Amino acid sequence: MSRIINKLQIDLLKRHLSPFLFCFFTLMFLLLMQFLILHIDNLIGKDIPILIIAELIATNLAYMVVLAAPMAVLVATLMAYGKFSELK
Repeated sequence: MSRIINKLQIDLLKRHLSPFLFCFFTLMFLLLMQFLILHIDNLIGKDIPILIIAELIATNLAYMVVLAAPMAVLVATLMAYGKFSELK
């Protein structure tokens, strides 16, 4: 019985990983673009060094991960269980 559960868990992880990564990186890209669009007037034309801009983006990445990770898990879980129900 435990052998079957292990195979099911491995199959679930395989079906969950690729949608999770796709959704996570897509959401991170969207959140990063939103941040850059909102702050473009502060970043361009004020002779701010690239390291300061990179530091600003890096400090906001934690906030973006906190938003993107749960949404990516939700979408990946729905897609994985949808595939399982499709197979019966």
